Amino acid sequence: MLWAEPIKLVAETFTYDEVGNPVGQTTQSSVFANEMKMNSNDIAIIQDAGFSGFAEIHRFEIWAHDYSGQMNVELKGKTLSVISVQPRGEKVWITCRRELSDG
Repeated sequence: MLWAEPIKLVAETFTYDEVGNPVGQTTQSSVFANEMKMNSNDIAIIQDAGFSGFAEIHRFEIWAHDYSGQMNVELKGKTLSVISVQPRGEKVWITCRRELSDG
């Protein structure tokens, strides 16, 4: 595989200001990924897990040392939510979705 798809792993952390209000901070790390093909069985499993509606679904393979629990992925300017993480030895498969109504 070529590791040719640039994606950003996006994490949001929270700290508190001097009054005690939560303040969110977003951090991004750019990595190269392989976009994996998904078959209809993979998509059916996702739908059976309680996800419904029309959505873009993507699966990426990245190096395990690049992933540290980020819950969003940015692909070509669009934000996708991580719905599944599957460790595969030195690699990780990350399955993501974006509701088509999300713009």
